[in-house]
Amino acid sequence: PLITGLTATGGVISDYITTPGDVYRAHIFTSSGALNVTALSSSLPNEVDYVLIAGGGAGGESYGGGGGAGQVLGPTPTPVVVSAYPVVLGAGGAGGSPPYHPGLPQRGNNGANSTWFGQTASGGGGGAGQSDVSPSAVTLKGSNGGSGGGGSTTWSGGAGPYPGGAATPGPGGNPGGSSTPSLLSGGGGGAGGAGQDGQGDGSPGRAGHGGLGVRVTLAGSPNNPATVGYPGPGSGSNATGWFAGGGGGAGSGSSPPVAGGDGGTGPGGGGSPYAGAGSGYPNSSGSLARNAQQSSGSGGGGLWGQGGGEGSGSGGSGFAVVRYKIGTISATAKATGGAVSFY
Repeated sequence: PLITGLTATGGVISDYITTPGDVYRAHIFTSSGALNVTALSSSLPNEVDYVLIAGGGAGGESYGGGGGAGQVLGPTPTPVVVSAYPVVLGAGGAGGSPPYHPGLPQRGNNGANSTWFGQTASGGGGGAGQSDVSPSAVTLKGSNGGSGGGGSTTWSGGAGPYPGGAATPGPGGNPGGSSTPSLLSGGGGGAGGAGQDGQGDGSPGRAGHGGLGVRVTLAGSPNNPATVGYPGPGSGSNATGWFAGGGGGAGSGSSPPVAGGDGGTGPGGGGSPYAGAGSGYPNSSGSLARNAQQSSGSGGGGLWGQGGGEGSGSGGSGFAVVRYKIGTISATAKATGGAVSFY
């Protein structure tokens, strides 16, 4: 096609076609950088659509709630001029490190904010955790954030439930799930749904699943499997390209064990995490709380134990993508796969 759209550099560039033959160029950022617009178009709109995702929160230690996902902003249409548009991607919240720290709240760290085009996406809230010193509704409540962290509970049980953290006002975030009085923590909130509350009363109960994430389609044709993001619910291309799921809450390693929540699945579960989120202890992938994947914006899994070499799951770092129309084409592509470029 004749390339008539604006000209820009920055990030990883991917071109693709949508029905009925519009050609788009996407710039994908998995670390901080800039979209550098060097020339405007005389025939197509000088406007971009972008999605911005903040870093996810870490899971809590010791009956820890799941970490909340980073806030997701967009897709947002924005006019541009010849200029540089810096993007800052927030880091995921660091998971708690061993050994157990008596007398301190075992709350996971919040994720860091991401910024672009003058907008700020809030980092996900850390999951709450047990404390030996006067547990209260403050220390056992999930942290507020882009999506809220899951609530925790007390050693002896019989108290609570303690709520999950609240989501940042606006789109792209949801609250964390509450704990139960019987030592079952809540899942972290996801960009597509709230974290699940702890379920049941001990064994055969279960910690709350992390809230569902969202599918990002700006990086490629929505009809083809996404080249960015992580697996999610659905089938075919709809099961690809997912981000910003909540971390699963911690269950219990006691006998009999109580299952931890799945990361990023929403209340239906699934056995395996979605959207790159971390599952809570114990889970199908092993005994430890799982870290969220890098560039997922998802929350980390909550940790049950308080000793040994374990730590709670860290949150995933932020992500950003921008796209704009560069032309139209009447021919059809003869092959798929990888990053396609029209030149």
